[in-house]
Amino acid sequence: MITKLGSKWVQVVVALIGLVICGCSPLTTQISSHDDRYGQDCIALYQKLDRSSDKAGTLDSGTAQIDGFPHLRINRFLSIFADQSLSGLKLSAWLERLRRLDYSVRLHEYVNLPQQSRKQLAPQVPNELALRQQLDECGRYLVSYQLNHPNQQQALFDNARVPDSYIQWHRVVGLYPIVRLFAKAGVEDLHQELSKNFKTDPTELAVSGHLMRYAPNTGHWLSAEQIQSILAESSKNPLKIPGPSDEALNLLFGTFAPIWEIDVINDQDNIGAISFDKNGQFQVDRTKPRVYRQVSHTSFGGKILLQLNYIAWFPAREKESSLDLYGGRFDGLIWRVTLGADGHPLVYDSIHPCGCYYLIFPRKGMQLIPPNEHDEPVLSPYSAPDLGDQQRLVIRVAHRTHYIDRVYTANTNQQSTVYALNHYSDLLSVKSKSDQNRSFFNEHGLVSNSERLERFVLWPLGVRSAGAMRQWGTHAIAFIGKRHFDDPYLMESLIKPMQQLY
Repeated sequence: MITKLGSKWVQVVVALIGLVICGCSPLTTQISSHDDRYGQDCIALYQKLDRSSDKAGTLDSGTAQIDGFPHLRINRFLSIFADQSLSGLKLSAWLERLRRLDYSVRLHEYVNLPQQSRKQLAPQVPNELALRQQLDECGRYLVSYQLNHPNQQQALFDNARVPDSYIQWHRVVGLYPIVRLFAKAGVEDLHQELSKNFKTDPTELAVSGHLMRYAPNTGHWLSAEQIQSILAESSKNPLKIPGPSDEALNLLFGTFAPIWEIDVINDQDNIGAISFDKNGQFQVDRTKPRVYRQVSHTSFGGKILLQLNYIAWFPAREKESSLDLYGGRFDGLIWRVTLGADGHPLVYDSIHPCGCYYLIFPRKGMQLIPPNEHDEPVLSPYSAPDLGDQQRLVIRVAHRTHYIDRVYTANTNQQSTVYALNHYSDLLSVKSKSDQNRSFFNEHGLVSNSERLERFVLWPLGVRSAGAMRQWGTHAIAFIGKRHFDDPYLMESLIKPMQQLY
C-alpha cells in the first residue's frame, strides 16, 4: 500500500522522467484551438524561436515563460496582478507589459544565437529587423485575441507565476530541517563580523591598501518635490505603476547614484565594464569604470513604489588559499534605493550578485519587523543617513571580500574616478568584435566560471551553486526559509513605519 507521502514521491518521479524524456518542458498553448491561420503562424514562430534558443542555450532565466501563452513573459513583480482578476483597461495594460517583456527578452535571445542557428530560422526570420516587426505584430494580435476571448483569461491568471529560485529536492535529500540549524548559527556569526565596522567612525576604519573613490558622471540633483511630481505623474496609468520617461529616469538615477569608496590592494578591487578579453572570455575591464542600472518595483503601504538599482562588478574575490570557500572569479555589489511616494528614499538595501550578504538600511521613522523563527535573520546596522543638498551616499567597501563596511554622506568635491551608468540590459547581450553576442549569464541565470567551493557545502539549503554570481530575477537571498531580492512584497515583510506615512 502506497502512503500519501509515497504517492507524492511517485508523482515527482513521474514528472522528472517526463522532463528527461522531453528534454525540456514544452509550452502548450491556450490559443492553438482557434482556426485563424495568422494566429497559428504566430504561435509556430514563437515555438520555433523557443526551440532554437533552448538548443543553443540562450534562453533567458531572469523572466518566466507562461505556459500556454508563448507571446507573454512574467517577472515576480508583474505576477502580483494575476491574483487581482483584472478586467478592462487594467487587463489590457497588464497584458501589454507582459507582451513588451517577452518582446525585449526574445530580441536578446535571438541576437545571442550562433550564426548557424540564425540561418536555420531563415527565411521565416531573415534578420533582427524582420523579427522585431513579426514579434510586434504577432504579440499585439494574440493579446487582442485574448481580450476578445474571456475564457482564456482565467488560464492566464492561473499560469502567470514565477517559480522560486530554490531547488526543493536538494532540501529534501540534504536533510534541510537539520542543516538549517547549523546554517542559522553561521548566519548569526556572519552578522556579527559584518556589524563590527558599522560601529566604527568612517575616519577610523582601517585601510589595508589605498582608498579609491568612484563617483557618477553626473552633477544633476532633483529635489524631493520634483521627484514626488515625477512619481505621481508617471503613476497615472491603469495599474498605478510608476514609469518615468527615459529622461526622468536619467535624472533619478543621477540623483541617487552612490559614491563607491573602495579599499584597493590590487586590481581585483577595481570596478569595471563587462566585456570580452582577447580570448573571447568575459572579463571586467577596469579601464572602463561602469555601474549598471536597473529599474524595479515593490508594493508598500498600498502603493507601488519605484526602485533604483546600481550594480558594480569586480574582476574577482581573491582567494586567501586554494581551499577558500568564498573566493573566485567575478564579484560585485548591488545597491538599491526604494523611493517613497513623497520623493524621499524609503529604504536602501544591498546584496552581492550571488544573493549573499543582504543588508537593509531603513530611513528614520521606519523599523525592522522581527523575522519569525523559521526565517533567516536580517542585518540592519542602522537607519539610513539623511541626504543634504548636493550630497551623495558613500558606500565604503572592504578589500578582497567587498563587504560594505559603512554607509555615510559626503559632498562631491573630493577627487574621484568617474564611472558611467550603463543599462543592465547591456549584460544580457554583450557585444563582441566577432559579431557573436552573448549574455553574461548562462541558461541557469549564473555567470559561468564564477562558481565557489561553498556550493559543495551549502547545497542542502537549496540554492543553486551557492556563491556564484547570478542574473537579476534569480537572486535567492536567504539560506533559511525562502526570500528573493525581487520579491515585490519583500519590503513589506521586512520594515514598517513607526507611524503612518501615507
